[in-house]
Amino acid sequence: MIKNGFLIPPSSHRSFFPTALRPLKNVQLPLISRKTFAAGELTAGIYGIFRGLNFESDTEIRRKGTFINGLIFVFMISVWLLTGCAAYQRLPDEKEVTPEARDLIDRLDRQNITLTHFKCLVTYRLKGPRGLISGRMGWACIRPDRFRTDIFDFSGRPHTTIASDGQWLYARIRGENKIKKKSVRGTTIKHIIGTPVSAKDMIAFLSGRIPIQAYRSAQVRTSHEQGPVLVLKGKWNRLIEEVYFHKQTLSPRRMAIYTDSGATAYQVDIGPRFTQKGYSFFQTLAFKDGQQNALEMTLKKLWLVENLPASIFKLELP
Repeated sequence: MIKNGFLIPPSSHRSFFPTALRPLKNVQLPLISRKTFAAGELTAGIYGIFRGLNFESDTEIRRKGTFINGLIFVFMISVWLLTGCAAYQRLPDEKEVTPEARDLIDRLDRQNITLTHFKCLVTYRLKGPRGLISGRMGWACIRPDRFRTDIFDFSGRPHTTIASDGQWLYARIRGENKIKKKSVRGTTIKHIIGTPVSAKDMIAFLSGRIPIQAYRSAQVRTSHEQGPVLVLKGKWNRLIEEVYFHKQTLSPRRMAIYTDSGATAYQVDIGPRFTQKGYSFFQTLAFKDGQQNALEMTLKKLWLVENLPASIFKLELP
C-alpha cells in the first residue's frame, strides 16, 4: 500500500523506508548469544548493549510539569558528540579569525548548504567494553534538527524507533505498548553510542557536513605533509574543536571535539566521499572516544526527497 509516497509493509510495526530489508547476515555478537535475541528477549539484549533508553512518559511529564532531573536520553547507533552540550553554547560576541581559518570555515559552511530533506540506510558496527554488535539503521532527516531512525532486527523489521520533531525526543520499542518522551534541549545520544553526540550534529554528519561548535577564535595550524588543521578555541584559549583537511583536496579527513578540561570527547575519521545529484556525502564515518567505545557507520543507500511527512517525527501509539 502506498501512503504519503512510502511503501507500507504488511506489519503492525512499520518502517518509513520504501523497500523491505532482508534478514541480517554475519551479525557479530561475541558477548551475546543468538539466544539472547529469541522470543521476547531481544529487548533485553538491546538494553544490555545500549544501556537503555531513559525517558519519561507523557503522564510523568504532565505530573512534574517540567523535566527537572530526567536521565539523559541518547540513542543509537550512529555517532558521538560533544560533552558539556556544546551545541547549545552561546556564540561569542567577538571573534578573532585569521583569513586562512575564515576560508576553511566558509568552505565547510557551503558544503551541501541547500540540502534539507533526505533518507538513508546505514550499516553499523558498535564496539564497547560490553562487546560488539552489528546491524542496520534507517534515517529520515530534515535539517537541522528533525529526524527519525529505525534500528532493524534480524528479520529486517524495525525493533527500536527514535524520532525528534525538534522539541521532543520519542522512543518506541516493539512489544512495549508505550511511547517514551524527553525534551530535546541539551540532550545527547551518549548512553547508546558511548560518546556525547547531539542529534543535530548527527544529522549534519549524515548530510555530508561538518558541525562547527561555538568558538571565540579560529586559526590554522599548517602541516607540510598532511594538510592544514582548523583549530577552534573558546574563551580563555580553551581548545574546542579541530578539523583536519587533506592537503590536495582540502576535504575534511578527521574531526576532534574536546571537553572543558581539554580531554578528547571524541574524534571521527572520515572516509571517502561520493556524489549524488550534485551533493557530496561521507561514505564512512569511524568514531571513537577514550573509553573503549568505537562506532563505524557506512552509508549504503541514500534518497534525496523534496518532502517528508511531519507525522513521522512524532511517535504515537496506534
